[in-house]
Amino acid sequence: MMCWRHIGVAYVTATSTALATAVGLNLYTKKAPPLVARWVKFADVAAANCVNIPMMRQQVEGGLDLQCWQRQEE
Repeated sequence: MMCWRHIGVAYVTATSTALATAVGLNLYTKKAPPLVARWVKFADVAAANCVNIPMMRQQVEGGLDLQCWQRQEE
C-alpha cells in the first residue's frame, strides 16, 4: 500500500532532479543557440520521469487497494 511518505519522497526526488537538471543545463546553454536552449525543458521532464517512474513502480509493485462504492438503490 502506498503511504503519503513514499509519495512525498517520490515527488521531492523527481522535483529536485528536474530542478538540478534545469539549473545545470541553463548554465551550459547560455552561449548556445536558442534552439538548443529550448530543449532544456524537455530534458528536465525526461530526467524527472527517469527518477519518478521507478520510484512509483516500486510502491505499486505489491498492488493497489481498491474500494467499490456502490450506489444504494432507493
